[in-house]
Amino acid sequence: MPRFLDTRGHTTLAIGICARCKVKYCLDELRPDPNAPGLLCCPDGCLDELDPYRLPARETERVDVDNPRPDAPLTGTRPTPLFGQEQIDPIFAGLHLASPPVAALGPTRPWQPRTFYNVGDTVTVQNVDDQNVDLPQRWFVCLQSGLSGDTPPPWPDLTGIRVR
Repeated sequence: MPRFLDTRGHTTLAIGICARCKVKYCLDELRPDPNAPGLLCCPDGCLDELDPYRLPARETERVDVDNPRPDAPLTGTRPTPLFGQEQIDPIFAGLHLASPPVAALGPTRPWQPRTFYNVGDTVTVQNVDDQNVDLPQRWFVCLQSGLSGDTPPPWPDLTGIRVR
C-alpha cells in the first residue's frame, strides 16, 4: 500500500479507508454501502448490491371506496333501497302516481291473475327463476295498490309508458 495518494482533480483532499478491504482511497471515491449506510466502501468489489429484503416494509395502501353506499343485501327477501336520483317518482298528466316516491324495490315475482300487488312491488312477465325463460326480463314497478285482472295487461316495450 503506497504511503502517498494523489488527490489532485478530486472534489476533496480527504483520504478514507474502505470499511471492508481496509485500503486507502480518496474520500470522494468511497460510496455508502446500500445495506449498511454507515459503511463507506470502495467500488472495486466491496460494495454490496441492494438487498430488498432488508428494506422496511412498504406502507399499506388506502383501498376503501370514496363514496360508499349503505350496506344492502345482494340476496334475500328484503327490498333493495333506492337512493337520491334513483327513487321513482312517476308523474302522469301532472299528477303524482305514487305518494311518497317509491324508495325501495322488493324481490321480483311473475305476474299472476287475481293477485294483490302493493305500491313498489316488482313484477315480471315470466318467472325469472325458471330455467327455460330467456333473460334478461323487463321489471315493472307497481305504482298503485290493487288486484290484478284475469288477463295479463299489454306489456309495453318502451320505458315511461303506463300500463292499465
